[in-house]
Amino acid sequence: MTFQALRITFLVVASVVIVRSAVAREPDRTRPGPALEARLRGVEAREALTNLATCYGRAQDLLFLTRWREGAPSARSKALPAFRECFTDHVTITATFFGNDAEPFAVTHSLSDWIDLQIGFGAMNQISSTRHLIGNIKVEATRRGGRFTAASVTPHFQAGTMTSAEPSNLLIIGSYRARVVRRGGRFKIDRFFVDAEEIQSVVGLYPFGFAPPATE
Repeated sequence: MTFQALRITFLVVASVVIVRSAVAREPDRTRPGPALEARLRGVEAREALTNLATCYGRAQDLLFLTRWREGAPSARSKALPAFRECFTDHVTITATFFGNDAEPFAVTHSLSDWIDLQIGFGAMNQISSTRHLIGNIKVEATRRGGRFTAASVTPHFQAGTMTSAEPSNLLIIGSYRARVVRRGGRFKIDRFFVDAEEIQSVVGLYPFGFAPPATE
């Protein structure tokens, strides 16, 4: 064997040893152990943060529908547990129009205050129900909790206007920002920003009629 052939053989063997050594040092993330457990915790955290955004939408929809069908007292009692699934009791919620953070139209410091604000909004605009269609959710998990942003298109059905000369519904395009903390092993929102970016009044009738509002 020539010297050149020996040199080539040595380089090939050395390369194989180096590659095998690198592969051996790479942690196997598919086997039970710290690496897999950390990965699963990350997946669970991101899923929990994503669910908080849709949790808010379900609570809002329940609040408006119950206010219309059963009245404000029932709306308060049924909506509060639904909101507690997503928020701390003393969450600060800031509501703005058109991205104007400098001049919010409302800031509440408890779930009860936020619910009362929404009940007033629903009564003033004769809203019978809403559908919070939330998407474009981006989450970030941290050691203490996390944060998320999201967007929504939300029809606000104004059944109370159907007997008026100009029946209409509200279509609101909004965005959300949330700071999330861990409480009792669960993720809860403790700071929330709601921005109504676009608002359109859509003229329309209900082809199948509508239920009358509950007596407040």
